[in-house]
Amino acid sequence: GAAIAINDGVSSLYVNPKSGGGYTLHPLYGLHLLSTTTNCTFVNPIFEQKNTVNGGGLKIDLGANANRFLGGTFEDTYNGMNIAGSNNVFVAQFLEDNTNRDVICTGLFNNFFGFICSETLGHAISTFELGVSGSANALFGGIIGNLLTNAGCSSNMLFGVTIQGTVTDNSATTEYVNCSTYVWNGVSYDYTKLPNKFYRGTELNGYVSMPIATLTDATYT
Repeated sequence: GAAIAINDGVSSLYVNPKSGGGYTLHPLYGLHLLSTTTNCTFVNPIFEQKNTVNGGGLKIDLGANANRFLGGTFEDTYNGMNIAGSNNVFVAQFLEDNTNRDVICTGLFNNFFGFICSETLGHAISTFELGVSGSANALFGGIIGNLLTNAGCSSNMLFGVTIQGTVTDNSATTEYVNCSTYVWNGVSYDYTKLPNKFYRGTELNGYVSMPIATLTDATYT
């Protein structure tokens, strides 16, 4: 079960939903959005589930779409966030001490802004995974641990993201713009800028040349 499960929530506002320590038996998930939950806003959700096998802080089912999350944390569990829904927006979540994944995303068209993962505080590095069906998602800024993309996902985009850990990109269509890695060498951090990679276009002198559709049968007045 879940500490908080929302079924058929539509256009609702939830402020400071939370679940943490103190359980004799910990729920499998902290916050679970079932497939009928759409267009809701969550402000400062705080979930620390203490699960080390399965489960997680946030679970969004397939069909739970167009929800927004502002701030908060999903930490100290197996998977911090497990996202199968689409068109959801996540802004400035803090994640740490998730033993399997910080994020697993198998949904479509989700946007992630300014994630702050545990690596900035010296905790064990976890992974942001774009799963087999996770396509057309975008990450903007912030810092993540390892990055893993599966061969079945496509057209995911990273803009200005810092990756502290490994990059395992099994998708031919992942795009990177101004991303970098940094690794602790025992004394300081070694920064390396990732080459920009564009699937739909090419980079020329710092600009992106994108294919332009040909317009036909158009009449201008």
